[in-house]
Amino acid sequence: MKNNTVETRAQDRKKWELHEILLGLVALVLLIILIAYLGFSLTHPSSGKPLSPEAIANNIRPFGTVNIAPGSHAPMPATALSGASSTPTPSNPLPSNAASPSGAAKSAGPDSGKTAAHTVVSSSERTEGKKVFNETCIACHGSGVLGAPKAFSATEWAPHLAKGKAVLLEHAMNGYKAMPPHGGNPSLTQAQLSAAIDYMSTPK
Repeated sequence: MKNNTVETRAQDRKKWELHEILLGLVALVLLIILIAYLGFSLTHPSSGKPLSPEAIANNIRPFGTVNIAPGSHAPMPATALSGASSTPTPSNPLPSNAASPSGAAKSAGPDSGKTAAHTVVSSSERTEGKKVFNETCIACHGSGVLGAPKAFSATEWAPHLAKGKAVLLEHAMNGYKAMPPHGGNPSLTQAQLSAAIDYMSTPK
């Protein structure tokens, strides 16, 4: 029994000695690697000098270039070189009488002799226009529903009057967008519709 114990201890001692030898070898290898690294660093010091302009230009140069043959491209317009306005000039300028809404209204239809925005309405026409408005047109034009221009509002009627009285009368006769023909009252004549337009489009 005593001999077995002695042999076991001897084996354990040998194992520990073997482990110590292996650890020593590992430490020796790491030391050699460290020495080699330090030696390489000392013999090959890194340069801390900044790159020269030529080196920088060489590093950032493009991979390729595009060569354009002389005369193969159109010259720039003179307006672009002189810094002129980029707003194009219309090829078909409007006629002189279309420079303002009143000019457009003067050139339209049977009432071309007077401006739609300032139509002179007689007392009888005004009375007839008021009657048609109160009986038919007030349904939409009274409050300006469904996109109808509100009666007596110069702001809302201005873009419509700019189209000319003839256009407005045509819309009233044949219908336009949500407005039915004759404003929904087929019995109304062209004269009555015209009087109603003059009455509604005149600011109070």
